[in-house]
Amino acid sequence: MSVRDIRMRADYEKVRQLSSRTNDKIVLEKIRGNPPYRYEIGFKIRSIVGLSFGRPRWGIHHKAEIMLSSSYPLTEPAANMLTPVFHPHVFPSLRICMGRKWVPTEYLDDFVLRIGKILCFSPEYIDPASPANRDALGWVKKNIHLIPTDTLEISERAGPSITWKEKSPKVMDWKEQA
Repeated sequence: MSVRDIRMRADYEKVRQLSSRTNDKIVLEKIRGNPPYRYEIGFKIRSIVGLSFGRPRWGIHHKAEIMLSSSYPLTEPAANMLTPVFHPHVFPSLRICMGRKWVPTEYLDDFVLRIGKILCFSPEYIDPASPANRDALGWVKKNIHLIPTDTLEISERAGPSITWKEKSPKVMDWKEQA
């Protein structure tokens, strides 16, 4: 078994565990391959799916597809929404702009969490200097009081449920790496 196969199996296990720790907010729905190279992830997160006369149309059920290339983990996974999302870092084609540079030491569960945080409109995942959807960025700037749209709680195995806040150590680490 190759090092890449071992890594991809570890990624699958981490995503499966993540799915079981988010109170059904992140659900591993489908995989393809052995080891898995394509994931379909369901998110139950309040997010914006579009605008109607300048007002948000809300949705809570979202799906994303993650594809691992033959050069993974050296190259970033490709991520696309399979359901509509109106966000500064989701192109109109529904391709997700993940923001910071990919590092091969990042596991797929962290990547999936970033997609969840994007769907939540977490302020730390909105970069005004690099929008994929300028209309969505304009809306966010005018309606900053409406974000984040949801929270993403993760239960630790040995402890109580925690809410990731902007000042949490994990988020601060992500900000410093960006």
